[in-house]
Amino acid sequence: MTMTAPTVEPDATAPAESEKKGKKGKGKKEKGGRSNLVPAVVVAVGLMGGGYFMGGSGGAEAAPPSTIAPDIVEGPLLPIEPMTVNLAADRYLRLAVSFQMTDAYVDAVEGENGGESFAVDDASRVQDMLIATLAGRDAAGLTDVAGRDAVKGELQERANALFEGAVMDVFFTDFVIQ
Repeated sequence: MTMTAPTVEPDATAPAESEKKGKKGKGKKEKGGRSNLVPAVVVAVGLMGGGYFMGGSGGAEAAPPSTIAPDIVEGPLLPIEPMTVNLAADRYLRLAVSFQMTDAYVDAVEGENGGESFAVDDASRVQDMLIATLAGRDAAGLTDVAGRDAVKGELQERANALFEGAVMDVFFTDFVIQ
């Protein structure tokens, strides 16, 4: 992009007028010629710099092709009823969990309140998996965010093993330790 400054051609009447006005006339005339050039240069440099940083320069490399897996379509959000699990040292965990499934899970059934839920046999499998994963754990490891996140990751892994990779995410909807 090339910008040229506008040229100012001298007017034949200009010297006569500037002589009449004195020093004030000359100062305004010179300043008026440069005032349009400086903002134009600043704008041009800004546009060129912005184009460079936005990847518009000719030397920029093309982005590598995307290696993202095909789109996974979100399926139903399936809850498990609240349940109590025995922890170590005579402590208890009351929890309710919802699983965000992909559209690959086709065994969801319509629940009593209009939402979808696991089929009865799948709900039993999930409850068993929750008990097997959480029973006997130390309550101290579940009280902080890092501990709960680790448990979520483990639950998602185990649920994906049960449902052949159809679990997108795990959400605790109730989590109380006594």
